[in-house]
Amino acid sequence: MNRFLLAFAILGLAPSLAVAAPALDQLGDYHIEHRDIVVEVGPDEAEILTPVDAQAAGYYLLYLNRCVGGTTVTPGFNDSRRNTSSIPNQSITFPEYPYGDASWNQVLTEVRSILSPFGIEITDQDPGETPHTEIIACGQSFVGANVLGIAPFSCSLVANAIGYAFAENHSGDPRDLAETIAHEAGHTWSLNHLFDCADPMTYLSGCGDKSFQDSELSCAGVASNGGWQREACSCGGGTQNSYRTLLDYFGPNNEAVPTLQLDSPADNAIVGLGFPIRGEATGMNGGESIEVYIDDVLEARLADDAIDLSAPENISEGPHTIRVVVVDQYERRDEIIREVTVSAACACADGEYCDGDQCLPYGEVGDSCDGDATCNSGLCASAGDTSLCTARCTPGADECGNGTTCLETEDGGLCWVSDDNTAGCGCRSTGSGTATLWGLLFVAFFFRRQSRIQTRS
Repeated sequence: MNRFLLAFAILGLAPSLAVAAPALDQLGDYHIEHRDIVVEVGPDEAEILTPVDAQAAGYYLLYLNRCVGGTTVTPGFNDSRRNTSSIPNQSITFPEYPYGDASWNQVLTEVRSILSPFGIEITDQDPGETPHTEIIACGQSFVGANVLGIAPFSCSLVANAIGYAFAENHSGDPRDLAETIAHEAGHTWSLNHLFDCADPMTYLSGCGDKSFQDSELSCAGVASNGGWQREACSCGGGTQNSYRTLLDYFGPNNEAVPTLQLDSPADNAIVGLGFPIRGEATGMNGGESIEVYIDDVLEARLADDAIDLSAPENISEGPHTIRVVVVDQYERRDEIIREVTVSAACACADGEYCDGDQCLPYGEVGDSCDGDATCNSGLCASAGDTSLCTARCTPGADECGNGTTCLETEDGGLCWVSDDNTAGCGCRSTGSGTATLWGLLFVAFFFRRQSRIQTRS
């Protein structure tokens, strides 16, 4: 027999849809939860898939249905491709999401944010025959005026499931609706309720925006006095890691790979004692660590995305290797290595580099240079006998300045002297205001370093 976990949020009463809702005494075994109904389904009502089977079948799509023109769900075997569901006992037509495009787009943004660590693609376009989970995010509750969502549940993924997050029971709040969408989708992906305010699988509140927690957390239900209490998980065990469960089904989001940028020191720079090490990591999702090494000795381990520290004042004069590494929780990594020479005679201010025993200003884009360490951009390039500070740019964009324009290269663009100053550089005008390179005639254009191109701040 199906087990219904019914939960009420403290909301004003909302009118029900113009259909006959199932009476609670017709729903079978259930007990009261907070604000949603979870319906256990078996193989006679839905296809149930293990993580390995789900990945093999290509389950990665979450379809958020805003019910454009109305969406009708009919009783039957759970199948989002056919809009059939074992939950309602008669056909129900849901009206279109009522709060407009801007509100709906915010719902999409919030759901994508909540599910961003995982390899889940979120769409509001019907995927048709492609296997997918569907959450109908419109209309009002058809079972209990205060119920915010309903979902089928099993101890493994419910294939082609349809869950419900009733937009009109959320008072037009996009974030609140997005968290219910994540909650109901989580049930279709085998997640229990949790006793932790920060995780979307709870209904505890008051701790800000929720996100799936990478921790073993207690499962939860409602006590006889109506309070929220810890209890055994319905599929066994006393705890659940919702984050790791979703990773098992969907893997990590391969687009969210952390990337390092190191603004200083420049490669091959001559630096003073206590020289600054500055930069940042982008694409951080939590769970990453940034480590800074000097000559393979760990100097610092940083918890956030900013890199802002100074080398020890007692570092010896001479050559040293700076290595900065970021590693995420899936062991994906990015690394930057810089070679520097420490000189006690040079303690230069920001915007200056050390040349022997004197501090000189960094060259700007278009200025003559003698190596990457002499350029504010950290990049010196040569064409023939001309060496100039340059920078990455977008061909056709007016972003170079100082008498330079963006020349097209195989992997993007580089700032170089404008057309009236290009004698011997192997470039020409295309007549459209964009300079381009002459294949092999520009082979002499090269970078003096092998490390990542960065821009000093």
